[in-house]
Order: sequence, then structure tokens, then C-alpha cells
Amino acid sequence: MHSAIRLVVVRENRGEESLIVPRQWGGGVMRTDIHVFDAKGHEVRTDFLADELPPPPKPYDFIVLGPGEFVGTHMGAAAKEFVNAPGEYEFVVEYTSYLSEDYAREVMKMPDMPFWSRARGTVTSNRIKLRVTP
Repeated sequence: MHSAIRLVVVRENRGEESLIVPRQWGGGVMRTDIHVFDAKGHEVRTDFLADELPPPPKPYDFIVLGPGEFVGTHMGAAAKEFVNAPGEYEFVVEYTSYLSEDYAREVMKMPDMPFWSRARGTVTSNRIKLRVTP
């Protein structure tokens, strides 16, 4: 409970076309959100709220992922920010773009290729099992 939990989070383009994705991984709702479930399948709630407001995006805040390419980051915090007690847990990471397709095309002048916008929905990771000890 006194150590940090560190997750390696990766976005991979499994499609057949190049795809534009934001480089930033802002934590919180409508960006990168981490859900934790206890051994009974109930979502764990803590006092920690990961919700950072991203700055207005610039064109250099995006990258093009070719088919099969990926981009990743390390995300983590103290165990007590994810769980309330020692035990077996499952972690799920969800990613939702905070930008609309219209904003990306009209304001950001993104190139004419697929862009992972808010309209495309949420990408959900596999469940990762972790044992948290005292």
C-alpha cells in the first residue's frame, strides 16, 4: 500500500491505414481514465481524482501512427490513490479523445487522413490483474 503502482499504457494502430492520435495522455474523464475493480467485480472508489485539463492543442501535439505502430507512456501513482486496502484487483484503462473531428479539421487543419476523434468512441484495454500487499 505504500508503494506506487506504475502502468505501461500503449495505443496501437491495428488498422490498415495511418491514423492521427494526440501525443498527450491527460488523465481523467474524456482522456485516459483508469478503472479499478475488486475481487468481487465492484469498481473501487478512492478520494483521488485524476482529472487534468489539457492545454489547447497545437499541431505538434499529434502524431501519425502507421499500421502496426504504437505509442506509449508510463502512468502511475501511489497505491492508495487506486485502492483502499490490500487485495486482488483488476485494472482497466480507457482512452477517449477530447477533440471533435470538426475541431481537428477546421481549427487545427489536420491532414486528410483518419483521426481518432471523440466521435470514434472509447478504446478499452484488457483487464490487468494486480495483487496489492500491505
